[in-house]
Amino acid sequence: HPHSHGENTHHHPHSHGENTHHHPHSHGEPDQSCHDDKDFKTNFSGRTVTCDYARYSQYNKLICKNTAKYDGKYNVPIAQICPEACHYDCHPIPSPVSSPISPPVSDCHNDDSFSMDHDGKTVNCEYTRFVYPDDVWKQLCDKEVSYNGVTQSVKEFCPDSCLSKCFAG
Repeated sequence: HPHSHGENTHHHPHSHGENTHHHPHSHGEPDQSCHDDKDFKTNFSGRTVTCDYARYSQYNKLICKNTAKYDGKYNVPIAQICPEACHYDCHPIPSPVSSPISPPVSDCHNDDSFSMDHDGKTVNCEYTRFVYPDDVWKQLCDKEVSYNGVTQSVKEFCPDSCLSKCFAG
C-alpha cells in the first residue's frame, strides 16, 4: 500500500529522553561542551556555515581550523563550537608520553603566513582554496610569486589549497 510507507518513522517524543545519557564524569551537570551548537552560523567564503555544514563539507578540516565570532567573542575556534562535526576532543585525556607522534605531512602544508597581492586584493592560502571557477583557481595556483625572498609558484606556498592530492585527507 503506497500510503503505508513511513508509519514507523514517527518518533514519539517520549521515546528517547535525551537526558538519559549521563557521562560518569559529568556529576549530573549537563555537559554541553561536547556537542555541536545547533544555532551556530557563520559566513565563510560567502557561504553560510553551520556545524552540520562543516561536518559534511569537503572543507571540513579547513573550516574546523578557522575561528568565528561566537557568543559575542571574536576568534573562537570553530572546532570548539562544533566539536562533534570537527572531531574535537573536548575532554583531552593526558596521553602517555610514549605515544608515537606522527610526522607532519610537509608536502601538503600551507604556509599560513604567505600572502600576496592579486588584482588589488590580498590573497593568502585560505583565499586561494576557494577561488572559482577552476581555470582561474589553476592560474592562481600556477602563478609565480616572490614572498620572503623565495620565488616559487603559489601551489608550492599553498599545496593544501592547490593540489588535489592534499584534499583527500
